[in-house]
Amino acid sequence: MFAPLWIALFSCGTLVMLIGGDPKAWPFFGATLLGIGFLYHKFAKVRHVCLREDRFYISDLGRQYEVPVSQLQRVQGGGWINPETIVLHFKSDTGFGKRVDFVARWKFWSGFEEHPVVDELDRLIRRHRSDRSIGT
Repeated sequence: MFAPLWIALFSCGTLVMLIGGDPKAWPFFGATLLGIGFLYHKFAKVRHVCLREDRFYISDLGRQYEVPVSQLQRVQGGGWINPETIVLHFKSDTGFGKRVDFVARWKFWSGFEEHPVVDELDRLIRRHRSDRSIGT
């Protein structure tokens, strides 16, 4: 919700400045383009991810794929930008590729610590690997 709102408001403000002949409009125009590029890069491939029992349900606006937890290879936190993007790396293609980005529930910014979901998913991977090694 943040990205479309930011793009709409910043673009409208810049357009009003350009139409009004404000000399400060051109730096705002450049900032608008940079902001749109950054937000596109950060959020364009974001998917909705839900974990139920031993399966991930990964979807976008039109498609949904079901992926077993056993296919999850590793988890990566998305850095210091809030909302934090979490990256799931799978062993095989999920329908969206081997890499799936999603935004976890918002948390109050706590410095440079990873989102708690990253730790939870890391524990899930370790537990699944140990369950598999016991079964062999």
